[in-house]
Amino acid sequence: SPNGKIDTAALPSPDVTQGIIEPAETFYEIRMAEHWKVLLDREQVGLQQDFFELGGNSIKLIELIYELQKEFNVEVAVSQLFKTSTLYGMAKMLEHVIIGREQGAQPFLHFNNRNLPTVFCLPPAGGHGLIYRQLAKSMPEYHLLAFNYLIGDDKVNAYADWIQELKHEGPLILIGYSLGGNLAFEITKELESRGEIVRDIIILDSYRIAETFEFKDEHMKEFEKELREHLSKHTGSNIIEKETLSQAHDYIDFSSRTVNAGYVDANITVLADETKLAFYQSGQEGSWHGCANEVTVYQGAGLHADMLDAENTGANATLIRQAFSAAQVNTPEKETVNA
Repeated sequence: SPNGKIDTAALPSPDVTQGIIEPAETFYEIRMAEHWKVLLDREQVGLQQDFFELGGNSIKLIELIYELQKEFNVEVAVSQLFKTSTLYGMAKMLEHVIIGREQGAQPFLHFNNRNLPTVFCLPPAGGHGLIYRQLAKSMPEYHLLAFNYLIGDDKVNAYADWIQELKHEGPLILIGYSLGGNLAFEITKELESRGEIVRDIIILDSYRIAETFEFKDEHMKEFEKELREHLSKHTGSNIIEKETLSQAHDYIDFSSRTVNAGYVDANITVLADETKLAFYQSGQEGSWHGCANEVTVYQGAGLHADMLDAENTGANATLIRQAFSAAQVNTPEKETVNA
């Protein structure tokens, strides 16, 4: 006021949200927040905070894009991040690029040093290579190249093309979890027909599809429920984007029509859900015996939905290494190993 006193009536109402930082929750929000903290030298950042208001500028934005490219193998345009500069907005944009709603994603992610021996990982029905990130932490001596799902009936050839383009010297190794195991078998047949040597297929709880099947509406509803739980566990959100659901439907339709017939020269190692070891024994439903010269079955750690969770990947990584070691020393043919 003119006499130097505070005119309380003229003050705006207090903002009760002032100082409250809404924390990151989903996987993409958490990863975006970590990059912000480093680039902006902040101990905390919130979902509704703005990159530029916290000290960001065009140079730091380019640095952020570089870090996102390294981590997620995406091509993000500066204009995409300029459109929405809150943490929430940038994280959602990144998610949409990865699931295919916006352009910019390559169909695979890199985990660990790219100069290490490469293991190619095929996606489950959820369609995201992101599911292999905890396994990669448990296998730091390998570069895991984890594919996202490719829509279309020519996907076996498409994955084989990518693998041939991206492979290092030496025999190939493929890992497939859930439907990814069935896909890995089909891709191996194609690669071997092209003259490639596939040393190992690691199948994480994938029943061999011995005949075509019909996936009915009631099964699809149950699957969508499981997909929500899967997304909640691995991304922090149970919201199924339409692109993810479309990919999952396409994957199941493809698998229902693709019988895992024939034979491969690669060694097949199956890690069974800890309750399903019997289903993979020779002569039993789901068995891969007769599909390769050597088929080895281990009892894996965790139930099917939990095998790639952090609490189980250490034990399952140990079994995978055991399979690799057996292949490297060319052990005699063996029917089944229980562990």
